[in-house]
Amino acid sequence: MTDNTKANGWSEWAHRVLGDIERIEERQEEMNKNIQSQARFFGDIGRIETTQGEMFRIIQAQAIEIAILKTKAAMIGGVWGAIIGAIVSIVVAMILHKVGM
Repeated sequence: MTDNTKANGWSEWAHRVLGDIERIEERQEEMNKNIQSQARFFGDIGRIETTQGEMFRIIQAQAIEIAILKTKAAMIGGVWGAIIGAIVSIVVAMILHKVGM
């Protein structure tokens, strides 16, 4: 009988240990899944930051191009203004010359 009791005690202990090992393995699998999920999350953040940086550089380049175009438009406007002013001056001078003033 004592052998039977010892065997039952060891058997019960072995079942407990195996149960603990299974629970530890389940927790480890959950932790691995969480780690993988976090790795994907941080990877996504890295891609978003890269995309954001690229967009910022594109916006800066567009702002520079807009400034250049505004400057060119102002210069062209000034040239055309001068041309129109000269034409108006010539026309007014011709009119005043014909009128005799």
